[in-house]
Amino acid sequence: MKRTAFYLALSLILTGLVFLVLATQSWNKEQIRQTKYERTLGRVVEIKPLPKDKTYPVIGFYALDSQKVMVHAKHEASRFSSYNLGEVVEIYYDIINPDDTHIVRYEWFWMSFLSITGIAFVGGGLVWGLMIWLRANRRNWLLENGSVLEGVIQSVVQDPQIMLQDKPAFIILCEWKRDENSGVLLFKSEPLAADPTQLLEERETLPIYIDLENPENYWIDISFLNEEREEETRTEESENL
Repeated sequence: MKRTAFYLALSLILTGLVFLVLATQSWNKEQIRQTKYERTLGRVVEIKPLPKDKTYPVIGFYALDSQKVMVHAKHEASRFSSYNLGEVVEIYYDIINPDDTHIVRYEWFWMSFLSITGIAFVGGGLVWGLMIWLRANRRNWLLENGSVLEGVIQSVVQDPQIMLQDKPAFIILCEWKRDENSGVLLFKSEPLAADPTQLLEERETLPIYIDLENPENYWIDISFLNEEREEETRTEESENL
């Protein structure tokens, strides 16, 4: 589970980096476009039909040499980006090759979308990775410096506030009582994706590593669950063979 969480965090970061690379490429293309192309206003003088209810506009405009140019734009128009006959639009065109004409629309949209999405993925992956690291660091500190209690297993419940693999996570509840005159302390395990009830049938207690100076800092050792699941998987595979 910890390894899966780490890989998920890493995949988020890598996905975000891909989006940021695409955003950088989009920005570079826009910079090249700004230097290579001339901007001006044109008018839609004709709308030509294409298959599947699509069209493309024919734009008329005057180039820098005052020569009138009639050319169709380099993208199709659909119901999401339609143009009306006689509509004035802003365009950019290649000074050397005026046939290379584009209508100015959403010029920074993709770069902004890719950048925001990339930052969100990278940020989410880093936060998740940091949480995994802090949890592992806390567990290691407790293993080295914490006191060990034997918590009595009380029940296994599902927490609807924590979702793992599209279903509520399973939580093991343990109790510990110092003596007859002291109160009962309740401990919760880390969230689990699978129901551990069957794997707990032969156990009555679980080791709890705790910082006695800060009782809220504890960790229930359920590492044996992964070992038993791996053993069951190996047994099933050998039986299938």
